[in-house]
Amino acid sequence: MTIKQASTQVVAAFIDWKESRGHRPDEVLRGDDAFLFYLGLESSRSPLLDFRATGDKWQTVHAWLRRRRFVSD
Repeated sequence: MTIKQASTQVVAAFIDWKESRGHRPDEVLRGDDAFLFYLGLESSRSPLLDFRATGDKWQTVHAWLRRRRFVSD
């Protein structure tokens, strides 16, 4: 999966995850919440994390979510 595809799919999954926990679509979450989301993907061996990254995948995912203003920190 390309980085662009992964970014789009991870962001969509984060929106679903956030809403499934009762958060509003426009609500900005903390970085800790985003890390819990990431750990869930990692522990379930989600194919959403099957992309090539030059560094830590958590940092890449976190940057995607911050860039779209879904998380703050």
